[in-house]
Amino acid sequence: MTEFAKMLAGEEFDGGAEGIIKIRENASSLLQAINQNTDETQRHELFQQLLGSIADRRYFLCLHSAYIASFTRSLNRC
Repeated sequence: MTEFAKMLAGEEFDGGAEGIIKIRENASSLLQAINQNTDETQRHELFQQLLGSIADRRYFLCLHSAYIASFTRSLNRC
């Protein structure tokens, strides 16, 4: 079982494992790009990359910056 699978299952996992580090670094890079970007279309695309999908509500749930379900109505108002 991978460390990521353990994490999703709520089991003890190694947060320093290569796969977990890559996920965390990718999320950090996307967040930095989102925060530095003012174009709504580009920000929306970056949010989709980060969140996977964007629904029609305003709240989102983040599970360790890798598996994020979004319920966002207006991304630029979050």
